[in-house]
Amino acid sequence: MTATFLLSGLMMTLFASGLHLGLPRVRPALIGTFILSLTGLALAGLAFTTDPTIRSTPATWHGRLHDTSFVLLGLTLMPSMILLGFAFRTDDRWKDLSLYTWITVALALPAFWLKGAAFYVFMLAVLVWSEVIAIRLKSTMVN
Repeated sequence: MTATFLLSGLMMTLFASGLHLGLPRVRPALIGTFILSLTGLALAGLAFTTDPTIRSTPATWHGRLHDTSFVLLGLTLMPSMILLGFAFRTDDRWKDLSLYTWITVALALPAFWLKGAAFYVFMLAVLVWSEVIAIRLKSTMVN
């Protein structure tokens, strides 16, 4: 899992850099891609070993870093997607993905805070969104 979190965080940061290059230079795109790169750092921070949920010992420093990274993931991913939705509206090549992005946020946000199977809905929604946006990014960079 450690390698997965580190690699996922790196890929999210690279994804944000690609979007920064591929989107129009408007404020929502600049801020949204910056915040998305912070999401990548938070995702990498999940590599720190978590503490057991039920424990009789004090929290560890690495458990606190893991928990903080999880909170930062939630506080950065959703706002970046909302801003990117606004950025998409400014370019005809991206315009049709604006509403899709906001719907993804609306569906994923409640699932992020829920435990169990609902959290997998969040992960699936964000993974599919990332793939759809990456495919569009690739097509805009080739043309």
